[in-house]
Amino acid sequence: MCPTAYLPGDPVNLSFCADLSQQFFGSAPDAVWQVKLQDNGPITLSTSFGLRAQSFQIFPVFMANRVGFRKISEFFSPPQFRNLLPNHLQLGLSPSPVCSATFDIWLPAPDRLDGRISVKNTDNVAHELGARLAAELIGFDPRNGMTLTRRKIHTYLKGESDGLQISVIVDGMHKPTISPELALENTKLLSPGETLNIFWRCKVSEGTKPEDDRVFSIFPVNWDAEIARQELAQQTREISITTPNLDWDIALRMAQHQAQHHLSRADADNDSLTLIATRNPHSQRHTPLLKAPIAKKNRVSALSVWQMVHALLPARVDDCVRLFKSYLNALPKPGETQDAELAFPVLCQTAWIIHSYLDHKEFLEELYPALRTSLFAWFWRQNDADQDGLPEWSSFEQTALSDSPTFNLLESQRLITPISTVETLGLAALLMKECQSLNLMARVISDQQTQKVLTTLIKKLEIRMQEFRQNGLLTRDRDSHRAHSSELYFEGSLDSLPKGALKIEPASRLNIKIKPSFQARKPSGLGLQGADAEGHVVNEALQSEAIQWLPGVFLYTSKAIFSQLDDITGTLEPDTQISIYRADLEQAEIGHLLAWDPNLDFPALQEIVDAWLLAEDVGQTFGLPKQVPVPKPSPASGTANIAWNGLLIQHLLTLGEQDMAFQLFNRLLNGAIVMLKQEHALHESFSVANGQAFGKANHITGVFPITLFLDILGIKIYSPTKVSVSGVNPVPWPVTVRYMGLEITRDQKNSTITMPDGTTHHHFGSAHKTFTMQDTE
Repeated sequence: MCPTAYLPGDPVNLSFCADLSQQFFGSAPDAVWQVKLQDNGPITLSTSFGLRAQSFQIFPVFMANRVGFRKISEFFSPPQFRNLLPNHLQLGLSPSPVCSATFDIWLPAPDRLDGRISVKNTDNVAHELGARLAAELIGFDPRNGMTLTRRKIHTYLKGESDGLQISVIVDGMHKPTISPELALENTKLLSPGETLNIFWRCKVSEGTKPEDDRVFSIFPVNWDAEIARQELAQQTREISITTPNLDWDIALRMAQHQAQHHLSRADADNDSLTLIATRNPHSQRHTPLLKAPIAKKNRVSALSVWQMVHALLPARVDDCVRLFKSYLNALPKPGETQDAELAFPVLCQTAWIIHSYLDHKEFLEELYPALRTSLFAWFWRQNDADQDGLPEWSSFEQTALSDSPTFNLLESQRLITPISTVETLGLAALLMKECQSLNLMARVISDQQTQKVLTTLIKKLEIRMQEFRQNGLLTRDRDSHRAHSSELYFEGSLDSLPKGALKIEPASRLNIKIKPSFQARKPSGLGLQGADAEGHVVNEALQSEAIQWLPGVFLYTSKAIFSQLDDITGTLEPDTQISIYRADLEQAEIGHLLAWDPNLDFPALQEIVDAWLLAEDVGQTFGLPKQVPVPKPSPASGTANIAWNGLLIQHLLTLGEQDMAFQLFNRLLNGAIVMLKQEHALHESFSVANGQAFGKANHITGVFPITLFLDILGIKIYSPTKVSVSGVNPVPWPVTVRYMGLEITRDQKNSTITMPDGTTHHHFGSAHKTFTMQDTE
């Protein structure tokens, strides 16, 4: 069980924000707060209101006999986290030897922060005790700091920044102070054992309209009851996991908290849910748009929805249903618009996972037509250029990866090429899993016609994947079906291009980078002359719409496969530089491992598995990086994509490789623990070498799929009164999972299940068995 108190060095997430999944708050400002605990500074609540101020901080100064205790290093005992929820924090400390204190915050709404400071006299004589609440605003206009303002009988702190009005209010009898900090102070002579409670509030609003009187007068009547209600609600939204490793317990709980941060009501008219991609003190206010298709630039990847579902299950099945339905309905229909890029191929798998917990045929029947269309669209001609049954990614962004030495077109200094020109083993494996998941749905719905179509698609994918195995390929050109290393054929001005044929061996697709001195408009009137793989003459015009405008360069990728290049026709500015090259199609990536099967002879994949999953030193890396070269470099480099690592863990479990899946999960979670201890937030990714955080804090791609750990354990919780255990448990120590009175302990082959009514069941072995509170199946 997670401890009742956390320490500052524990892997805790110290970002706090309002719960947007239970109530729609419209366009209210969404303030996300970060708690900072530095020895040489005070307990600090910090935000920038989504970069609408340079900085805004609130911090307490504890008073004992008119002496202020600001810095944590000055406290008699340092703060501990006594309670921690996604929208609530309680710190306990002793500022001086004569008193103890608690510092509470609670975010009931995105534009409101409520707080309580409690100071108790722990001595045997009376002392004057209390606290100051200080606030500091650094706006973009130097004149916009915090000032003492009076409203009727209330004195409060007020500031403005970028159209925001910020008010800090303290309830009850208090006095303003201006030195050494601008603050509101409340102190009282306390008898031994007596406690002073100081309630305060920070309210943020748009414009210059005066705050409502209720902001100043209505504070929680019973603070402890309000927090108890929050705690009780939270118990229904998360599972508790207890292991011998305390860091694991805390990190798994923090992962569930972060997932809740990203959930939001879509509108006030219904209970649909949407996702907020980034929610940290500097992220901009998110306006959910689910009544119309989401624009490509604002679209969350379907892989992130898969992550969220694996972080919310099994405690929030209904929310997963609402979220998935809303996401599917908001996706543009395939072929509907020019930018209607297909969703990452994981929707059918996600729907089947939700169904496995829900077990409602109606859920599948409602979503089945959209899921079928979404999957079948992958095999349309615009997504499968050579119609061989193996589609191509349409863009690198579609892969949900952040980096690739070959396919990330923003890395224009590299020898890059569009990912749409290649076929990859990883996409083939993903589509195979999608077809298999849709086939399971078709059986439930009794759609025999779709089953026949899926049988054909699966057979084609199997043939294509067999070709990869036979030829030892991981990625291949979509037309030539060949792979090759990169080679730079020419770099310089067009005038200096050597006369005569430029031999391309083996025949390859060419990439032409054009770098003008001033990138004002796309070049025109250019053409490629040469011969294709069969020696036939090729005259290919560089059409303007096929030239990609990248940072600092234009990129053109040939439609034809060239065995030789005779000339580039047309004219360019004299100082324009060009590069002619072929890209590297031999890079090994994490996605390729989704096609690994220990029962199939595939040496190219087995080498990767041996180096990155089975070698003795694999425990030294935190997860797998996006690129998995063989031999593995020492030390390993790159960052771990949590979702793609999760897909691999899920694949390993499907293969029955529980031990390998656990080892990878172990490494991945340890990386998240290092990141949480260093940053007190989960970022987009982390270094596989040392766990250093990369990317934005509290981004949805950093959500940890904890349900995979339950899958590794062989535990499936359907409800507080129904659970199943099955399979070989590879975890070497006992693990206890609790949810709303249900308790399951797995220790190797032994399982103990305690129902909410106290009934206990014992199970030994790996056979699948389901337990309910009424009876045993």
